[in-house]
Amino acid sequence: MQTSARDGKLEVAGFFNAASVLSVDLIVRLLVLLLAAGIAAQAAAPDCVGSVSVANFEISVRQDADGPALPLRKINLLASGYEVIYQPLRPEKLDDDAEVALVAVSSGSNSELTVLEPKDGRKQATWSLPARTSVLAVVFGPKGLDYKKIKSLVKKDQQMISQLADYAEKTAQTEILIEALLTGRGSQNFDAALRGISAQSGASLTRLDKKQPADQQLALLMKTLNPALSSYDPLAPEPRRMQQSVGVAAAVAGLFFGNTVGLAAGGVAMLDNFRTLLFPNTEFRSAFAQSASANGLALCAKREASKARTRWAYLWAVRVPDSRAPAIKLADDIHLPVGVKAAVPAEVSDWRFMARMREWSLQKGNQQIPVSVQPDPEKKMLQVDLTGLQADAGVYKLSGKWDWQTVEAVGTLHLHQIPDLRKAVLAPASEDRLVEGLGPAGVVLSGPDFRFVEKVAFRPVENREAPPVEVPFDLAGGQLKTSINTATLKRGLYLLAITQAGGTTQEIPFQVLPPHPVIEGLPLRANLGEHAQPLRLRGSGLDRIEKIVSQSADIDFKSPGQLLVTLHENVKKGDRIDLMASVKNVHAPIVFAGAIRVAGPRPRIGATRASLPEGIGIALLPSELPAGLFTSFSVQVQHADEQPSFRLGCRESTRSLTAIDLKPGEQTSSARLRAAGLGNLFLSFDPGSVGQPGCTVVATVETASAGVSDPHELGRVVRLPVIDSFELTDEKLREGVFAGWIKGQDLETIEKTGWDPHNGVLVEQLPSAVQGQKQVLKIAMPWPAPAPKSPLYVWLRGETEGRLTTAKY
Repeated sequence: MQTSARDGKLEVAGFFNAASVLSVDLIVRLLVLLLAAGIAAQAAAPDCVGSVSVANFEISVRQDADGPALPLRKINLLASGYEVIYQPLRPEKLDDDAEVALVAVSSGSNSELTVLEPKDGRKQATWSLPARTSVLAVVFGPKGLDYKKIKSLVKKDQQMISQLADYAEKTAQTEILIEALLTGRGSQNFDAALRGISAQSGASLTRLDKKQPADQQLALLMKTLNPALSSYDPLAPEPRRMQQSVGVAAAVAGLFFGNTVGLAAGGVAMLDNFRTLLFPNTEFRSAFAQSASANGLALCAKREASKARTRWAYLWAVRVPDSRAPAIKLADDIHLPVGVKAAVPAEVSDWRFMARMREWSLQKGNQQIPVSVQPDPEKKMLQVDLTGLQADAGVYKLSGKWDWQTVEAVGTLHLHQIPDLRKAVLAPASEDRLVEGLGPAGVVLSGPDFRFVEKVAFRPVENREAPPVEVPFDLAGGQLKTSINTATLKRGLYLLAITQAGGTTQEIPFQVLPPHPVIEGLPLRANLGEHAQPLRLRGSGLDRIEKIVSQSADIDFKSPGQLLVTLHENVKKGDRIDLMASVKNVHAPIVFAGAIRVAGPRPRIGATRASLPEGIGIALLPSELPAGLFTSFSVQVQHADEQPSFRLGCRESTRSLTAIDLKPGEQTSSARLRAAGLGNLFLSFDPGSVGQPGCTVVATVETASAGVSDPHELGRVVRLPVIDSFELTDEKLREGVFAGWIKGQDLETIEKTGWDPHNGVLVEQLPSAVQGQKQVLKIAMPWPAPAPKSPLYVWLRGETEGRLTTAKY
């Protein structure tokens, strides 16, 4: 079994592979002792807490007399000829007869046990190993060791060799647990250690409730482990073996209850063999070593009384891996941030012994920096602790010590300083995609090195209590790519939180935009041959448009609702023109593909010629159209390749009655339209049906493909009175003025009357109705008339000159 306790972590590796022999009564007494003698972890624990300190010494090994020595517990291979050095630390406290000897178990399938001669326990001593050794035991006799009596008894005993190896494993387990408990490290990794022991023993361990009484915890522990215990009689010829290692029970008890383990479980049978075979009249007691100084050890044993005339001898054993250094190959292209703990994938020839590698360091050129490395065999990782490391960015080699050998891992580590994410920026295209209600939007950040990013999340700025929404991300091409679903996000400011290895987080602001502008009714139509033709826009978000351009036209964006478009000379009928709109807070123009359709020239009304009705009786001014009388026009139309629609209306909307829409060949009660040859139309209509007096009648022509022509003015509607008769009477109204009577219709329109267009007399009365719609109007006329049968002139209301009529007196 291999164990290690480093940097606050307790690791248990390997497995118990040998049966142990122990009496039921002894294991119970051992566990009761463990429960009763609980100790608290201390910053600096004294020697042998809860047990007896037998001696303090250093045990080290060197390859030869001139080489450096290493502590025995750090050695991985003991070769023939290696020197084992014993150095007492407190010789003044030892008895004059104190002696120390070594017991070595050779490596290989034909292992042999050799007892090396005892030496003075108060002085430095050195032994040379006779063979490659897998287990080395230290036998310490406070009152001396009778070497002459036992040397003749040394013989090959395969059973004892196996027991000694098992004892060494149990001792190492005990020492690791005690070390962890005393330094306060065991509790930090208790669950991990418990799982490791469970895996080693095959038992399903139940977590104990430390609030329960000690006897209940003990009962549950024993029930869970359920070792098959049987009594052991050392005098019996064939003692029965246990089926499960009670060393597991002792180890778990030590973990739970924080007790020093005074006796390594499973050592009783072996100690009996030692007593009977090697050291007669000697009572052996198991011991464990506890760190007492940098490389010093305190040999600790359980407190118990000794028998009269019996020497005590304490046995402490160490099993070495007996292995060459493992080969280590790092994964390719490993990049690590300085200042954090990082997991490095690695291939190792034998993960079992990686915990025994020591003095790890990073090397770049002549620079060598110590670093903490914890192997993780389960994940095939090396946990490299770079926190607090004073190292520059660069390429480093990783190496560790295996005995006196430096083992360099194949491969390199690229170290980097933690990047400053304050320089990170969202790509403009990414910002444009973050639109309210749009759905998943790909976001790309660039700037610093993102390779050490571990988490990405976002939250709204206005609600700092809102939990961050974590999003997946991908690192490729030196960029950070993620996706934010804006389907349920409201427009506004947000923060993108990027967390790097080591826990540093940087928040990058971004904005969720309102929906992009929409132009309805596309495509719009633009005609060839037009300059700055207006196009009206309809849609949503148009107020956010700041500018519109096109590669095929000059665009004047006058207002959110209108464009003035001048087509370039190279465009032709049928082309589709894209519009590019610059929108507030949007980097790239929003393209409205094919937004304008190029049509041919608009229809155009050319020359018109009017044909006025006969017998009106009152003179018409130029461009006047008499209401109530049909007026005819000859109309020339250009660019009307398809059947046009003809519309009449008033330029002044306040005077409009109704628009008249006709196609060639159609007629209504007030208008009719006929085709009169290619590009010629003949129109006849009542102007009074189009608009009230004062209405300026305009005509337009429209085709489905080319649109509407500019309005063409036909004339102004005027309502003229109808004069059926004029009579001048001899009724004198005043000097030189006589009364007259006009009979007809619409006589209320007459404001003055006279004999010439410049001098008129005001009409003072309103007309009177006679015979249906007929009216009579009394007027005042100067006398005498300029000439016999002079014609009558009338002034319509608001006019400054009189109109000639056909009426005469």
